[in-house]
Amino acid sequence: MKVTLIAHTPFSEYVIVKAGLITRGRRYPSTPLFSKEKFIKNLIERGHHSILEFGHATFLVEGVSRSLLAQITRHRLASFAVESQRHIKPKPDVVIPPTIAEDAELKQEYKEVAQKCFALYGKMIERGIPKEDARFILPNATKTSFIISANFREWRHILQLRLSPDAQWEIRELCREIARQLYLIAPSVFEDLISLAKTMEG
Repeated sequence: MKVTLIAHTPFSEYVIVKAGLITRGRRYPSTPLFSKEKFIKNLIERGHHSILEFGHATFLVEGVSRSLLAQITRHRLASFAVESQRHIKPKPDVVIPPTIAEDAELKQEYKEVAQKCFALYGKMIERGIPKEDARFILPNATKTSFIISANFREWRHILQLRLSPDAQWEIRELCREIARQLYLIAPSVFEDLISLAKTMEG
């Protein structure tokens, strides 16, 4: 899995504070006593999450399963651009869950079955079957790539759900890395969630 931040709102915390202040008829204070970190934390604690929508981040996600893709695209307020199996020939590469990888016999059988699926896929393509029909045989484990874009309010929502211990391991791993990178660009917005992400490691 590779996760790359490819775009985000410049000076996002400043923009969020400006938006929050304008709702109160105030301008950005020049006093050194004003803390944007405390202001944003207060917004979050008081439930004024709409102001967080002025921050935005876009990620390129590579080498994850189609199973993960089916989960993450349920977040309908995010925007997605997904590698299309109608237009590309997927590489015979799959994600292997850790629980399966720990069992040498199951891991080998898993890989063999996956390779048979890709072999039949290739055979169908050679015989003129459209990719959009041949892809039906490909497993959920097939690796894919996509771009996901969302505002900070939606990112907080996604992370709160997908960092839960009940979340599936692969999407939890993805969201731990997204949380880490979001924290680097807007620490006051994601401070509580990076703490949650760290508790979910391992």
